[in-house]
Amino acid sequence: MEPTLITILVNQLAPLFAAVIAGLVAVAIARFNKWIRTKTDSEEVLTTFDSVFQIVDVAVSDANATVVAGLKEAAADGKITKEEAEAVKAKVFKQIKDTIPPKSAKVLSKVIADLDAYLMSLIEKLVSEAKLNQ
Repeated sequence: MEPTLITILVNQLAPLFAAVIAGLVAVAIARFNKWIRTKTDSEEVLTTFDSVFQIVDVAVSDANATVVAGLKEAAADGKITKEEAEAVKAKVFKQIKDTIPPKSAKVLSKVIADLDAYLMSLIEKLVSEAKLNQ
């Protein structure tokens, strides 16, 4: 039996089609893996931000309830000095830095250039909110 033109074409083109399909599958898998990594990184960053916010919120609330309240009671006019406020802020900042796990700091460093400045801004924001709520 002699091979027909269709048989010859199929035999010649089949490996080409297989290679093209394999290439498309490889590209699809690579894009899917990239999407998964991006999604995972984003979720990890968001979860880390939430965790760090909770750490800062608890530290600021604790300082307001104990340290600041004690300083206000001890002061004759019921107000704390700028130096006392700075000392409390430094203490809270150190407590936060000691509490944040190194892995969380590393995750945040991917999206924040200056973690210390971010934490100080967050402390200031929460202190301002606490003052408004009093």
